Amino acid sequence: MEVTLPVDLAVELDRELSQSAFKDRSELIEVALRRYLAERRESTERLAALDRLADLVDAAGLYEKTLVPER
Repeated sequence: MEVTLPVDLAVELDRELSQSAFKDRSELIEVALRRYLAERRESTERLAALDRLADLVDAAGLYEKTLVPER
């Protein structure tokens, strides 16, 4: 696979590579991509958990009971 980066990002990548323990660009990009995908997966799971929690709050009427001022 070949990836073309904008010049500014390629410069940043090379700078990071020179200051790290990564052996080459491919290794650095692989680690970065794996971390990005893991964080994205975790974010998706957290949002799904929040959605389930919101459904439980709605089903129990807790929002209206605790957060809506009496009218």
